[in-house]
Amino acid sequence: MTEEITPRIRGLKAYLEDAARQLRDRPPDPGGEEEGAVLYFGNWHDSHPRALLYADELGPTDKLAWMVIQANSDPKAPAGFPSYDEFGRAGLGSRPTIAAAIAMLRITRWISLCDRVRDGQGRYRGSVYAIHDEAVSVTEAMYLDPEYITYLESLADHGHRRVRETAQQVLSTIHQRLDADRDLTDPVDTGGRFERRLATLSADPAVRAAASPSGRACGAQVKEANSGERQVKNLNSVAHHRVKNLNSVDPPEENPSKTETSYQVKNLNSARARGGSSSLYKPTTTKPTSEVLEPPGARDSEEAAAELHYPESFGADHRKLADRCLQGLPADQAQQVLDEVAGAIRDRAQTDPIRNPLRYLSAVAKRARSGDFLPSYAVDAAERRRRKAEQAERERRIDQASVQQAEAQVVTVEPDANNELVQRLEKARSRSTHRSKEPRA
Repeated sequence: MTEEITPRIRGLKAYLEDAARQLRDRPPDPGGEEEGAVLYFGNWHDSHPRALLYADELGPTDKLAWMVIQANSDPKAPAGFPSYDEFGRAGLGSRPTIAAAIAMLRITRWISLCDRVRDGQGRYRGSVYAIHDEAVSVTEAMYLDPEYITYLESLADHGHRRVRETAQQVLSTIHQRLDADRDLTDPVDTGGRFERRLATLSADPAVRAAASPSGRACGAQVKEANSGERQVKNLNSVAHHRVKNLNSVDPPEENPSKTETSYQVKNLNSARARGGSSSLYKPTTTKPTSEVLEPPGARDSEEAAAELHYPESFGADHRKLADRCLQGLPADQAQQVLDEVAGAIRDRAQTDPIRNPLRYLSAVAKRARSGDFLPSYAVDAAERRRRKAEQAERERRIDQASVQQAEAQVVTVEPDANNELVQRLEKARSRSTHRSKEPRA
């Protein structure tokens, strides 16, 4: 699932993992304060990116929260994530308001929660965030933030209306694109990236508006962040976003442009700014949660999905999107589609790699629904999976037999009742049992 990730993002991912290791090895704060780390990806700006100022998907509080996070970051090393008090001193208001602003930044992919760090004893040490100078694509968000889709789904019942509705819009658009066999990502468009940056530098408000996520809305209404009107915010992507135009009409080539391989990670602490708002929002009326998250045609039960075997490269979020592609298919046919994708990923890895497995799966599932699916890789993939399962079962039985044999050889030794230490331990155990049975006040 990582073929479409640029070398630069891969390097940044490695840098994030190193930041997590540093946080894990850092001595605990004597005051017991929660620790964390945040890394800024992009040029170190004297002022804040104009793309942030004209990002219609963000409200004023969200933008201020981004500025506070960026102000607390260090271009040369991971820095601590701002506390609620630091956000409050910047004028963000109450804790619920601050929490909603952080949620909006993560939903719209201006920040990514990359890791939750625990020490060797399992104690929580903090989280590693990445802050971006423009919103990253969905594919990059899923790569940096492995729980991005799960997080969006968890906001279905969020108490903040704008957070809840924005998350629903993102999920709804992802689902609609999968249902329509549309790609979630396009190859990196370097020219489009610079077009957007040049447009944000223009003094003409009309040019800046055209560069904003709502500028190509085709007349759709944009919902104001603090408005009570039931207008839906148009968060469509635009052609000059840096990575991908996710709402384009023409599907892209399966293989991204070879030019993306020219990206080199030269300095991870002060990396060159890369554009990037490839927002995935659709100008559609907000629907009830049940309509957005449980559209018609969903498989009968979660148990059916749990029994499926996915390609090894699919993470939890990719499996959720794969389930969406497989809606309406019987379990056996859905498994055959998954085997076809797994086999294609494996067999074509050296000759003609599958650059976008989710799109490939969506196309195969569409053929299966129309009756045009002829398996080619699925048979071998299913056979490999069967042999692997049989091997795992044999190993499980061997392990079980070894445990049973060891247990049969164990000789139980009764404690010496006359031993003074044994007597003291028994008394202590008796007192502890007696106290546990006493009623509590």
